[in-house]
Amino acid sequence: MDYLKDTGYKQEVVRTMATLNKANCGVCHLFVSNLPYNRKTMNQKIQEIKSGEGLGQLKFGMSTNQVKQVIGEPDEVETYSYETEEGELSETWHYDSLELSISFDEEEDWKLVSIAISAADITFKGHKLIGLKRDELIKILEGLDIGHLEYEDWSSAESPNHKLISAEDVEINFWLDDDELTEIQLGPLFDDNDDIKWPKIA
Repeated sequence: MDYLKDTGYKQEVVRTMATLNKANCGVCHLFVSNLPYNRKTMNQKIQEIKSGEGLGQLKFGMSTNQVKQVIGEPDEVETYSYETEEGELSETWHYDSLELSISFDEEEDWKLVSIAISAADITFKGHKLIGLKRDELIKILEGLDIGHLEYEDWSSAESPNHKLISAEDVEINFWLDDDELTEIQLGPLFDDNDDIKWPKIA
């Protein structure tokens, strides 16, 4: 499955990763942890978006245990299935103070497959993008050599001005609310056979 290109997955998972609606899940469980951690230290570990690789020390393809070694236990864990009947599961971990949500899929042996980040100090190719207005964001993105940009309107009654700018070549989605970038979502790259090109993990 192409986690950012697949329309059904994008609609049901990627768009709502940070605010998952449990009512839409075929199977859903919740775990909440209140373990303390140093936010500044954690942010230094996940400072930079690297297309096809991940976020700082968080690499696509990491196991759940490897992720915990980098950023600790999540504040909340949600396990769900979007099939009408019970099928393979996905799991999203939320780190509230880091403004970070990450997903693992049973289909991929519970490897890290998707990241969503809303923290203002995150950088992409040297630029802090969260909080930028649409026109300024587009101007910067067009100068970053990340391929063709696609524009979609995902507005709804709940989110009346919810827009998406996607850069399919680098598997990154930029979500805007009221014409301001509020979240960046990224996934792994794929080869010509639509298989995931997992990055090397030290």
